[in-house]
Amino acid sequence: MSTAELSQEVRRGLVKQLREETLAPYQDCVWAVNESDGDLNAAKELLKQKGQSIELASRPDNGYLTAAQDAETDALVFVTGRCQTDFVAKNLDFMEAVQQAANSFAVGRDEGEVTQRFKDAVWKFKEEIGLEVYRPEPTTDYRAVYLHHDGRRAAYLTYTADKPASREVELALAAQVVAMAPREVNVESVDQLSRAKFIAAATEQAVTEGKPQQIAEKIANGKYAATLKEYVYTEQPFYADTKKTAGQFAAEHGVTVTSFVSLMV
Repeated sequence: MSTAELSQEVRRGLVKQLREETLAPYQDCVWAVNESDGDLNAAKELLKQKGQSIELASRPDNGYLTAAQDAETDALVFVTGRCQTDFVAKNLDFMEAVQQAANSFAVGRDEGEVTQRFKDAVWKFKEEIGLEVYRPEPTTDYRAVYLHHDGRRAAYLTYTADKPASREVELALAAQVVAMAPREVNVESVDQLSRAKFIAAATEQAVTEGKPQQIAEKIANGKYAATLKEYVYTEQPFYADTKKTAGQFAAEHGVTVTSFVSLMV
């Protein structure tokens, strides 16, 4: 099956898994998944050939994450400046250098030139430092961005609506991703085979515990509903008001969430 035939959710999941397993930059993982037609083993080989290390020890595990958007083209970019120590990650000069790099990437400056300027600005820190860039795929949907105050977490979310939501609502929609770490957008996007396997296993467990079949099925469906509340965006409690779900909050403002990406240092 080619990547053209893969659903957006499946492709996003493959990219996420590849990045978690190899620690390669997001854009390289997108490229590798596309080139390998969704074959993760082949994608890993492509990353090796490209020179991306897949060892945790070789990748600085600290850093600062920010974003920038070009006012004219609306181009959006997320940039992580990676470093080895928390001291550097929280240094104002380092953070400013990362933000300047993000601003330059957003307006389309040459990647090599931007990277070199960044290196020139941070050479004084004398530790392994680099940049990671994530550019969201083009979309006709509205977009929302949330940058957490710790400089280590962010979220990018797309949605449809009759008109753009207010800045406050957009921040809340995207902040839900950082606060509650959902894995799926809505119930419809959940893999039905996984659902069937979950309910079958839970039903069998309840029957083994002595419950009648009908009762066991009700118990299994109840467990599945509880699971959805944990990892499905629209079913999760809204982080700012747990009396409602994130889906209800979105609906109150005429919004339908279509996708999201969680980013972390």
